[in-house]
Amino acid sequence: MRFIHLATSTPAVDIGTREGLIFGGYRFGWASQYVAVPAGTYDILVFRSGTTTVLSTLRVTLQSEKVYTGVALGSVSNGSFFVGLNLD
Repeated sequence: MRFIHLATSTPAVDIGTREGLIFGGYRFGWASQYVAVPAGTYDILVFRSGTTTVLSTLRVTLQSEKVYTGVALGSVSNGSFFVGLNLD
């Protein structure tokens, strides 16, 4: 799994699950390297970086041996911010 921050007018974000942080401090235009995340069902939480303020939540089921890219789109400032997950 990797993450790309493409949400304009949105501050840096941290991405994780209820179990912990996966990606931290990602600013607009930044893309992470791929990291291994075990198969399972997760609530992906997107926080304003360095805070506990949740900007978006996405429930996903990850399958083993699959590669995913999470993408932040829209803008927090106009209420259109969301996160999607794509199978690569």
